[in-house]
Amino acid sequence: MACRKKRYRSTGTSHRKSFFAIFGIFGVIAALQFVDVALQQNLSSRAGLLVYPISTILVTLMLVWRRRMYVSVRHAAFAIAFGVFVALIRYLNGDEFWLDLGVWMFVGTLGALTMLKHANILKETLGFGRLFRSRRALGICLGLGIALGLINLNFDHAAGAPFLTQLPNWFALGLSAGLLEEMGIRLFILSLIVYSLGRMPHRRLEITLTYMLLIIPHSFLHLTGTAAAGEWASAISNTVSLAIIFGFPLSFLMMRYGVAAAVIAHTLIDTLRFLYSGGL
Repeated sequence: MACRKKRYRSTGTSHRKSFFAIFGIFGVIAALQFVDVALQQNLSSRAGLLVYPISTILVTLMLVWRRRMYVSVRHAAFAIAFGVFVALIRYLNGDEFWLDLGVWMFVGTLGALTMLKHANILKETLGFGRLFRSRRALGICLGLGIALGLINLNFDHAAGAPFLTQLPNWFALGLSAGLLEEMGIRLFILSLIVYSLGRMPHRRLEITLTYMLLIIPHSFLHLTGTAAAGEWASAISNTVSLAIIFGFPLSFLMMRYGVAAAVIAHTLIDTLRFLYSGGL
């Protein structure tokens, strides 16, 4: 008699309703940012900036407590190291929100690593081994990073000679931005999706909603003072441009090759910008 093969799930338990709940949560967060701008409160203020990190902290604490998640000491050490690095680099470059960003980096990274570990898909999502074993993947990552960096220079109207003497500092600042925005923000959102589904999204609707979650809320962070100053048309067009030109390629790299590819590309983009603009 032929034996029937057991069908195993590649990851943890599926919570499909949670997936749509996550979509709603980040929709509310994005709406709060628009309300914040509409009330003429500058998004660069601490209140506007903390909309995302506070939500990240609350979601992480809720999951760890409700799901009884085990937090790895190694993952906590990585998260602390990344948080300290981001805070230190931002502090040395005169960013008044250095502590906020460092805490955000720590919590977002720890929450993402913990959820991915419990979903049994941590290595695949990080993608370090896959990226450096494949010349094609590394070439696409570096090529996109440089191409998008040059486009970004045009957006910022950066001109003149590069500040080559401070290249190590610009690279460190670019890396801090890449880590914060790709690991602290985008990877955290992706880990919520993976944990709620119990696997990577593969159905058409899941993939579409995932890209929307990875692109749109992150793009809203760049509204800053443009809309607060009353320039709504410019703010909206810039946000749409950011989403299409930068958000989609970086999200594609993360989904296709892992977060390492997205961090490297993002680091190149911002390093080029800092190199020609001379800082934040």
